[in-house]
Amino acid sequence: MKKWILIADDDSVICNGLSDALRDEGFEVVTAENGEDAVNLIEAQNFNLLILDLKMPRMNGFEVLQKMKNDNVMVKSIVLTGNLLDSSLSDENRKTLDLAAHVMTKPFEMEELLESIREYIS
Repeated sequence: MKKWILIADDDSVICNGLSDALRDEGFEVVTAENGEDAVNLIEAQNFNLLILDLKMPRMNGFEVLQKMKNDNVMVKSIVLTGNLLDSSLSDENRKTLDLAAHVMTKPFEMEELLESIREYIS
């Protein structure tokens, strides 16, 4: 049975690198360059996992997670962020971030990400 992963990140280098690595692992991969496209894809197709950047145009990662919650869409999510998640994060965004299964900061180790993906999709 095919395992589908959606990568939502506006950085084409990250999208392409992750796509290649995940396809090499046998996953089917779809990409979105912004949060709005990610939400539309999630509504149109069943994904086993969402890999989500927080800073994206047209709808950020927090908004995507909140929309999924509001729409009762159950897709496990791994958040990748270049921002340090410190005390400057609002309480609302901190609660929204808790909806993700895992949070990793960029730059990340590909093997660590692949281990998390395997764990959440198994």
